[in-house]
Amino acid sequence: MRVEDPLLPKESMVRFGFESDLQARSVSQEPKEAECFRLMAEQSVDVLCRLTIETRCTYCSPSAMRVLGWTSDEMVAHFPQDLVHPDDVSTFKAAHARHMNEDNCENAPATFRVKRKDGSYVWIEINARLVRNPVTKVPWQVLLNIDRK
Repeated sequence: MRVEDPLLPKESMVRFGFESDLQARSVSQEPKEAECFRLMAEQSVDVLCRLTIETRCTYCSPSAMRVLGWTSDEMVAHFPQDLVHPDDVSTFKAAHARHMNEDNCENAPATFRVKRKDGSYVWIEINARLVRNPVTKVPWQVLLNIDRK
């Protein structure tokens, strides 16, 4: 059902019947679960990263551009090895070691400085979670949530 108002341009018309429109949509048009997770990662305020257990970055959300000035690809190429402030590398490594050595470590928060693309440093806090292979229980990857302090 359309509501027309002679004072409003045609583009401003409001369409009612939202529920019936949703019911008419086919299941194939519904966003897939993977698509929903991708959208959440892309729209997150915090930077989300996935690292190997050797701390090599394999994914970084686009929010890195807003927070640090780096593109996702630049973060994958340079984080953490080239971007953690030299005086704070030990803090980063200690947080990682807690994950690898403590069986029930839910997260290992740490605060340290990271280089922005403009060359300045910004304090960040990370919360990390170790993901284990569900069958072998061997550490597989580390998920990081990076929040600007």
